[in-house]
Amino acid sequence: VIVIDESGSMSAESNITKNDYNGYRHDAAASLLSLCDAKQSRVALIPFSDPEKVAYLNEIALGNELHHVTIENNNRKRSELISLLINDNNKTGKCETLYEFSQQYGGQTDIGTALDQAVELLVNDKSGNTPVIVLLTDGDFCINKPGTSDVDTNAVQLSKDKYVAAYNKAADNDIKVFTVALAKNEAGLASLKDRHFLEDAARATNAIYQGITSASDLPEVFNSFFAHLVGSEVVSLKGVTSYDAQAGEYTATFTVPNQSIAEANILIPVGKSQYAALYKPGSNETVAYDNNKYLKFSTSYFTLLKILNPREVGEWRVVYSNPSKKELEDITVNVIFSYDVVPEISFSNNPLPKTAETKVMVKFKNPDGKYTTDTSLYNGDIQAYLKVYDSNDAPILELDKP
Repeated sequence: VIVIDESGSMSAESNITKNDYNGYRHDAAASLLSLCDAKQSRVALIPFSDPEKVAYLNEIALGNELHHVTIENNNRKRSELISLLINDNNKTGKCETLYEFSQQYGGQTDIGTALDQAVELLVNDKSGNTPVIVLLTDGDFCINKPGTSDVDTNAVQLSKDKYVAAYNKAADNDIKVFTVALAKNEAGLASLKDRHFLEDAARATNAIYQGITSASDLPEVFNSFFAHLVGSEVVSLKGVTSYDAQAGEYTATFTVPNQSIAEANILIPVGKSQYAALYKPGSNETVAYDNNKYLKFSTSYFTLLKILNPREVGEWRVVYSNPSKKELEDITVNVIFSYDVVPEISFSNNPLPKTAETKVMVKFKNPDGKYTTDTSLYNGDIQAYLKVYDSNDAPILELDKP
């Protein structure tokens, strides 16, 4: 569930004094939706500002329930949510763009109600998916007395209490709450008096808090959150491998290391007005995006290419058109691999002896329950650590924690 602050301080059209007047948060959220597993993800989007507008906005934003975004339904809900997030004219059903709605939102920030709704959605979800919340805000708790600009201290305290109760409930239900605080500069970030609420929620749910001073950093932050969730890392292809000046094309390469990758996600910081072509190892023919094995999502600021179950091991190429000159030195292609193999642990002695030595063995299994035959998974740098609990589920020993 993505929870986005749409209060007045976030944006106002052509107002560069606002924290995200370009709407990077919408594109970043769209990138996070695009990264979601293409086979079984369920998502919801909850924008928030004034208390009385939360329910209405969530109805428009499809935030009142979790929606499947699978290949089987042609990513219909994912497309609706992405269309809602990005500032374009692709409107589906009752979805307008969130940018348009952000111009009408009030200046208040009822974080507690928004987080509470997100937690309730996931507590009631029985899909078996890993439950995750990503919360973005640029301000402190702020609720005014009706019809005035005076702060309603009682309502603010109620929102804070609801927020704390929500993240504690999330922790009790193994729901991770990733949080982001956005400000114009370091001084603004330091001046957020309620920033500790964001830190506390992330800490309590074993997630990550990130404070940033530029909305353009949001895609990078959301990428790192996603990589953390899938047990992967962001492979940053800083710069380019080559540049064709005549064609105005850049080429970056990345390596698929084995045949057990469930999804390869390639995020390119060029928008839908540019193009991005994908080439398999040793091939000069472009991959056709078919919404089945090869998917492509584009917004104003980024393009994401998704490959399902890539089996061609080796060096892949992505070729994309010329971005603006001022961005060349900063342009980075990020690659994130996700796996659907799971480790199975066994012991040489069962039951475990109290004093004798025992060997701990781990093998990887595929989703079908069979052991993988991809021996390359066991090569290279594999890290693991052992955590032992007593009969009361209290940790008593940790070995080789990274």
